[in-house]
Amino acid sequence: ARRGDRAGIAVALVDPLRPAHHSGNPSMLRRIDSLNYPSDGPAPDACRELEQDGHGILRQVFTADEVAALRDEIDGIYRPVPPEMRDSAISPEVGAMYRYQMFNHGARCQAAIAHRRILDVLEPLLGTDCHVIACTAWRNPPGNALTPNGLQWHVDGGPFVPMLEGVRWPAAIAFPIFVVATHLYLQDVGPDDGPTACLPGSHRGGRVPPVERCWDLDLEFDGRRPVLHTVRAGDVDFRISDVWHRRWPPGPNARGRYFLQTNYVRRDIAQRVLPTAQVHHVAPAAIERATTDRERRLLGLHPQSYFDA
Repeated sequence: ARRGDRAGIAVALVDPLRPAHHSGNPSMLRRIDSLNYPSDGPAPDACRELEQDGHGILRQVFTADEVAALRDEIDGIYRPVPPEMRDSAISPEVGAMYRYQMFNHGARCQAAIAHRRILDVLEPLLGTDCHVIACTAWRNPPGNALTPNGLQWHVDGGPFVPMLEGVRWPAAIAFPIFVVATHLYLQDVGPDDGPTACLPGSHRGGRVPPVERCWDLDLEFDGRRPVLHTVRAGDVDFRISDVWHRRWPPGPNARGRYFLQTNYVRRDIAQRVLPTAQVHHVAPAAIERATTDRERRLLGLHPQSYFDA
């Protein structure tokens, strides 16, 4: 990465994930009979980058022709499929940006999320039996009227290993990763388009971003500054769910963002492609007997959260 033009913010212009070189890495995961074992087998250097920094970018995963075909398919899904207006849709304009369960809607989407370069990064960290819990198309509109400040610093899930303030995960022990989000970009995103920004290494602190600084552009973690994911169409970025990240404020002439977001998880975590109100394992009689919110949650009937929002 090199320094950008905004307050020393690092802009990801080179590939911080280098999948071409493979070497033995004892921090990787091996799954046998649903159990986790450390592995010293070969894995892409990208896995170490993702485990250490919590985010990264693979360049030119998809060709221009592949991006055009995938974008045509997704455009064709947006037209007839209405917004689902899930709990995160605080306004009709926000709800209109998303289309969920995309691998159910399009064959190209289904094939794209199984791209071998993507899985080669994820499987050594999540296991070869990892699966998708959410697959959502995002189409942020041009300009900055809808989100002039971008989105605040947050984590998607967890932290899965919570720690007291000032404590850090030991460098000699592999950090356990449970959920990784990817964005498959269907158009370029520059610094003024409101790119995703991540704070490298923040997942290793086991905490959420400080609420009082959730909008601060100069927020740091252990002296490290935000890295903006400036990308070209066909790039794919990766983000561990408990790394601190946000959408950077888009400018008035922002081109918007268009990408397919997919969340991959260890086999131990259940799918959230559809909310539990629609897909669950509870018989009608059991639902009727569950008269309190706690009783419903105990049966797995949870309110919508990030991954099914």
